[in-house]
Amino acid sequence: MTEPNFISDLNKTTLSQEEMARRQGNRFFYRTLIFTGLGAVLVTLAVVLAFWFYPIDQVIAFFDHLSRVLVYWRLFLFIVLIGGWPVWADIYRRWAYLNDAQFQQLLDLRGRLAFWLVLMELLLTQNILGSFIHVL
Repeated sequence: MTEPNFISDLNKTTLSQEEMARRQGNRFFYRTLIFTGLGAVLVTLAVVLAFWFYPIDQVIAFFDHLSRVLVYWRLFLFIVLIGGWPVWADIYRRWAYLNDAQFQQLLDLRGRLAFWLVLMELLLTQNILGSFIHVL
């Protein structure tokens, strides 16, 4: 019998739960890395082309307007992610072959995720820390 290939389908009869989860995680990581890299290249290309074909003042005004719109987009994503956490966790449990203890641990991470998302939004995007330091 040959060793299962990384690319081949996962066979529940020959692989342990940990091995199947590891392989699924590796697949997802590499695909996400490629997708993120391509997205970064496209955004960089769009910004360079915008500065090439339009006046700088017009591009900056567009980005200022876009930043206001993206606040609502992030708020929507937070609501979908945090509000739908049990659904997303169940989908991930089936996909990554998690056992019941691992699934419960994943469900318990919802509050921590919400805290860090809101904290990063306030500190990095809304510049609450910079406004506070400026007041002092």
